[in-house]
Amino acid sequence: MEMVRSMMSYSRLPDSFWGLALETASYILNMVLSKSIDTTPYEMWKGRKPNFSQFRVCGSSAHVLVQEPGKLEKRSEARVFVGYPKGTEGGLFYSPEDQKVIVSTNARFLEEDYIMNHKPTSRIVLEELRGEIDGSPPSAQVDTSHNTATRHTESVPVQTVPRRSGRVSHLPDRWIGLGESSDSVPGGLESDPRTYDETLQDKDADS
Repeated sequence: MEMVRSMMSYSRLPDSFWGLALETASYILNMVLSKSIDTTPYEMWKGRKPNFSQFRVCGSSAHVLVQEPGKLEKRSEARVFVGYPKGTEGGLFYSPEDQKVIVSTNARFLEEDYIMNHKPTSRIVLEELRGEIDGSPPSAQVDTSHNTATRHTESVPVQTVPRRSGRVSHLPDRWIGLGESSDSVPGGLESDPRTYDETLQDKDADS
């Protein structure tokens, strides 16, 4: 199951392909040596050594030759390698567009680009498989790297007081005394009496 986990993790296949990944892992293990036996199961069944040149990276992209294309149709189409067919040579190729798997022996693999640009996927399926084998439910991992609260401080505009000169202003000399002095006019009007006695003594009291 470790190989199945690795294949599902490093492929771009849907989660429903875990069964096909299990068959591909069994096919590969039957062609390699193990510590328990001196020969491979493939040699015991076929009577000849396996051909390792047909091994490809599961999940890698490939350009598959189209059978009998039209004059204006494309000669190949992009598909994903998903495993090995039973009883025949070639490979199984999946098309995400029409969601169909075909068998083909004419394909150009883009394994180098896939290895350089691949990103592990299908982590949910891996957790489910691990839970079924270990007897424990799949664990949920919480990414707290983006939960940090960021404080934003707003800048408050500062009101600046206009600068004033420290000099003391003085009025011109020609303005001094204006409105402060009064000149007596000869023969001017006398002031009105302010009390009752002054009224009786006033010269206009009898008039």
